[in-house]
Amino acid sequence: MPALQKLYLACNCPFKSSWPQAPQYCEPSAELLSAFDTEGITLLSSGFDSTKAQVVVEVSDAVAPRFLLQRLKGRWSRALGIACDDFPGFDKAYLIRTVGQNTRTIVENYVQNQVDSSDLVDPLYRKRMKELRFHQEETNPQKNRHRGVYDLFAHLVLVTKGRYRMFSPEARKVFESLCAGTEALGAEALDISMMPDHAHLLLRWPSALSGAELIEGVKRESGRQLRRTAFWSGGGYLGSVGPYR
Repeated sequence: MPALQKLYLACNCPFKSSWPQAPQYCEPSAELLSAFDTEGITLLSSGFDSTKAQVVVEVSDAVAPRFLLQRLKGRWSRALGIACDDFPGFDKAYLIRTVGQNTRTIVENYVQNQVDSSDLVDPLYRKRMKELRFHQEETNPQKNRHRGVYDLFAHLVLVTKGRYRMFSPEARKVFESLCAGTEALGAEALDISMMPDHAHLLLRWPSALSGAELIEGVKRESGRQLRRTAFWSGGGYLGSVGPYR
């Protein structure tokens, strides 16, 4: 069973120079929309001012943020160049960030309150599961030599195979495997909360990885740490989160 994924990104691309005659909105052609669609990119909204273009998209689990940026700038640059003689072109700088149905603050609180809001009966088991909660403050966004900024976060839910319920000592080992596994993948863990048969993580999403590569990579790397390659089920959830909905 494939994982449920809801992945939305917003991209801010400055122009090389001021564009006073920039249209507030430029209707994308059917050809452009079709080209995006074949690559798993759905254009949700776009807008322009004299200094930049802003685009919001939904992507499939096969699209990495870095690939998305290349396609957006390349295809939009060509389309705008054809439609507008005075289009100045895009600068090398950019900002691409995740957005979602919930903000990062909402997801952080949700992850951290999982044990408290659950119906665990054994007080000692609840106490031990609460000890496995992890929180780390946000680090600076990823940047590159072109003044590009990636500000990418995802809420990941992994479910044990067959909804297998972990005892607390085992849950601690799984928790440690998730910490090591995400680090090996280059996906910085900001929040982790263990539950009897699943785990919640809030991660910084590496720009080179697609959603499928991220979720399957965390399963693979944590499984290696556990030496149990079939520990996680084929399902789960991956959703983008950001500073606003």
